[in-house]
Amino acid sequence: MHMARVLIAALVALCAASAEAQFDEATRDLLSGMPAFRHPLTDMPPDAEGVKMKWVAPQNPTLDIPQGDVMEILVGMRNDGDEALNVTGMMGSISLGERFDAYIQNFTYQGPNGADESPLVVEVGEEATFKYVTHPDPSLPVRKAGYKIAVSVFYNADGIEYSSTPFNETVQMVEPNRWIDLELVFMWVMIAGVFAGLGYVVAQQFVDTSVGKRVRRS
Repeated sequence: MHMARVLIAALVALCAASAEAQFDEATRDLLSGMPAFRHPLTDMPPDAEGVKMKWVAPQNPTLDIPQGDVMEILVGMRNDGDEALNVTGMMGSISLGERFDAYIQNFTYQGPNGADESPLVVEVGEEATFKYVTHPDPSLPVRKAGYKIAVSVFYNADGIEYSSTPFNETVQMVEPNRWIDLELVFMWVMIAGVFAGLGYVVAQQFVDTSVGKRVRRS
């Protein structure tokens, strides 16, 4: 009986090992047919010759971003090279201000026309402007050293990939502007409550004193 159990256990183990080997082989075949994933911000290609880029942040000229807000970055591109450039998209990231390698957040990959991910051709001698919207995490705290935001543009020509990083600046997260300061309102409500309480106590004492005088007179 014991020998039978041993044989059954051995057969089960053998079947499991065979199934696992077949699964691993099938998995390898599947993965071998899939292209390897490469993050857009990893091992980025170089700049193309003759490409000039500038940036402007019209809504945040001082690079101060209220917590919870977005920052729009306009990138101007001029093609002074020898061939047309096919702009495919833009992507950005945010890291610690004092350590660029300390990544905090990667922003969404966007097409040169915003949500439309269709490519845009910039001919030789022409210029183009792209808008990229960054969405920093609202929970990022205010820091003296700030944060570093980098925005890169990806493009190609004749099958050769290129990239440029026109925006690579230190920004500051600041407390959001409020039309009504809730803390100040709460403080004034507390002060008004204290004075109202004191007024009630004084008035009550005055009433008690007046009643006492009337009782003594009677």
